[in-house]
Amino acid sequence: ADAGFDLDAVAVINPPLSVVNISPEDGMAGVSVYTELQWQQGNGGLPDYYQLSFGTDNPPSNILNGMVLQTDSYLPELPLDFLTTYYWRVDAVNQFGMTTGSVWHFTTARAPDEDFETGDFSAFSWDFSGDMPWIISEEAARHGVFGAQSGPIGDNQTSSLILSAECQGFGKISFMKKTASDPSDVLEFYMNSVLMGSWGGEQPWTEHTYNTGPGPYTFEWRYVKDDASAQRTEDGVMIDFIYFPEFSDLPTVNAGQNQEICEGDTVFLHGLASNYTSLQWLTSGDGTFNNPSVLSPEYYHGDQDVEAGEVVLTLIAYGGEQAEDAMVVAINPLPGVPVQPQGDDIPGYNLGEYVYTIPPVTHAEAYYWEIMPTGIAEILVNGDTALHVDFNPYTGPAEIYVRAINACGESQWSESLTVYVDYIIGTRESHSLPVSVVPNPAREIIRILGSGSPGLLEIFSLDGQRRMALSSLEFGVPVDIRSLERGVYLLRFTQPENRFTVKLVK
Repeated sequence: ADAGFDLDAVAVINPPLSVVNISPEDGMAGVSVYTELQWQQGNGGLPDYYQLSFGTDNPPSNILNGMVLQTDSYLPELPLDFLTTYYWRVDAVNQFGMTTGSVWHFTTARAPDEDFETGDFSAFSWDFSGDMPWIISEEAARHGVFGAQSGPIGDNQTSSLILSAECQGFGKISFMKKTASDPSDVLEFYMNSVLMGSWGGEQPWTEHTYNTGPGPYTFEWRYVKDDASAQRTEDGVMIDFIYFPEFSDLPTVNAGQNQEICEGDTVFLHGLASNYTSLQWLTSGDGTFNNPSVLSPEYYHGDQDVEAGEVVLTLIAYGGEQAEDAMVVAINPLPGVPVQPQGDDIPGYNLGEYVYTIPPVTHAEAYYWEIMPTGIAEILVNGDTALHVDFNPYTGPAEIYVRAINACGESQWSESLTVYVDYIIGTRESHSLPVSVVPNPAREIIRILGSGSPGLLEIFSLDGQRRMALSSLEFGVPVDIRSLERGVYLLRFTQPENRFTVKLVK
């Protein structure tokens, strides 16, 4: 018979060599805190088991010190610490001996950018879309206490969680997701409206990573339920533990302190902003900016702003996102313009005090009266809606003006009241006796109607120049005024016992 041997009976009787193909690789950084330690047997004898040493010390021992494993992997029961260097070693053992492995190390990643541990969606500018918003739930946590869970929706409905941002350069986005739904109800992940992945059914927490580039991105996690017969009464999808690519810093903006101005003042703005690409000022009113695209423009209010009493000015900073801030400008109005004063238009300088009045003016705190020419009267009471005045000896026209005053300034002068100051024979009461000119207005002929002795008729222009005089004129006698130009005149009729002055319009 041929000589031979059975290969199945051949056994390697050497001790095992060091394990190979370790994961994480030696010196690796940014390792997930949920990483699993893995390796493969090396050449040499088959190992019967492995001894794992693991810790933050070197050589490792303070977490595991020679733990016996029959498998070629180990998953820590708790997540590792962030930004921590760990050391580990795997020794291969069989009945012929033990090979001590090398000491490897890796460093875990930083904490995720978003883990919803705020208990809300305030860490980033999250948006929602669909039929129901996403919620924060303790049942949705992969790490910590909280995670994000899709909103409770029915068949043919959706629930989306959305974040828009400006990415600085090339990077990655990673997140962990869990699905607990019917197979046809799925979680869809979109980047800039492009579907990147879709998962449904019962799936445990799994990490997913996608590459990103520079520029604006919109990330959307959308839960979609179809109209198939439901196999579950309660379902949903969850995400947690998100790492974003490096975002451009978000714009910040401060429109400045509220201001209070007077009508007619210019608003000098002093906004602050950072991390922006462009700026824009907006007004709630009808005013204008000299340059709405700079931080410190000037604002010129409009009539509607004054009428409203205030205007809201908003500074918007555009960048990866939009940020805005507003300030309020309170506008204190100038006083209104008084109407023409009212009072006796033919005062007698010999008859004492006269009073001229106006109605109250809106937004006025005081009033200032003036009589021209200067020096013809003593103002007894000034500053109110009534002017008390005693005329000095003077014969001729005078103009009475008034303007309103408040803390913001003065109004324009009112329309003047033209009066004719004269010496009046008799009392205030006799001065008020009826003497009339008919017709008035007149073009050619007038008559003086009244009673008493004949008198001297004089007609003056408003600047005090005498234009006509007739002595010993009796009441009712025609007076020819065709030589006068058209305008307003003062007609004075003097009797031994009285003197009357009236306006004449030609």
